Amino acid sequence: MNIKKLINRAGFLEYAGITTLLIIAALIYIFISPKSADVLVTVRIAEKDLIWQDNGSPKGTSAEAIRVGVQGKDGLGRVIAEVTDVTSFEQPRSGTPFTTKKTVYVTLRLRASYNDKSDQYRYQGTTLQVGEWVRLSIQSVIINGIIVRVPAGEKEKPVWVTVKAQVKSDGPLLHEPFTETTGVDKAIADAIVVGDTVKDSNGEVLAEVLEKTVTPALRTSWDMYGNVFNKPHPRKYDVFLTIRLATRKVGDGLYYLDSSPIKINAPVPLFLSRIDIEPRITEIITSSQ
Repeated sequence: MNIKKLINRAGFLEYAGITTLLIIAALIYIFISPKSADVLVTVRIAEKDLIWQDNGSPKGTSAEAIRVGVQGKDGLGRVIAEVTDVTSFEQPRSGTPFTTKKTVYVTLRLRASYNDKSDQYRYQGTTLQVGEWVRLSIQSVIINGIIVRVPAGEKEKPVWVTVKAQVKSDGPLLHEPFTETTGVDKAIADAIVVGDTVKDSNGEVLAEVLEKTVTPALRTSWDMYGNVFNKPHPRKYDVFLTIRLATRKVGDGLYYLDSSPIKINAPVPLFLSRIDIEPRITEIITSSQ
């Protein structure tokens, strides 16, 4: 008996049974399969293989390629990924001072599968959880980095800290070969303006220069007998600043620009409108949320 004859002999009960089994199977699949849901995810752009250098952060030109509104669609034309926010700011770099590095946070709305039993989202085979490395292709833009918030809610408010700091004559952002003094050139002192600020790409203030004091620098010298003398330097100046910083609390510590700890003698990278400097903290005055 061939299949055609078997189908012709099948009666109503057989068809009804097959149909019932298919409906039951479909209901079971719907019940146990993950549900689809939109979720906001914030990713810090970074290269996993270069995380040891400048936290893996991209160059400034690369960061500009990611823009709000970029969308990814599936085969039916439905939006499954969209960039909703991009925030970036300059950061300290361990390489050449002529290379601009940026910390970039990208918030995306993803159409992901959601498992309510495990309370987890998955997108294109990747579990969306804090600390997970992701690589997403949206149109012609590659978003490669580590998840820092999921679901992404309102941004954490900064902890504002006021510190006193001294501009030193050494460091990645400033270097002068005068080891006998901590003073800097007058042009550097003049380029620092009270009221100048450091801002992120959204215009949010990250640091502000509240006060500036400039005094003649001392020069250390010695005579042939080993006596040490401190004399005014003919053209160097000591620069002392009072700075207000937007910091983030991580564990028991506070960090500026996500990577610079607020501690005595720690550098404070300031990317001001006229000059980049890296004064050292000499006193922590106040901190408040």
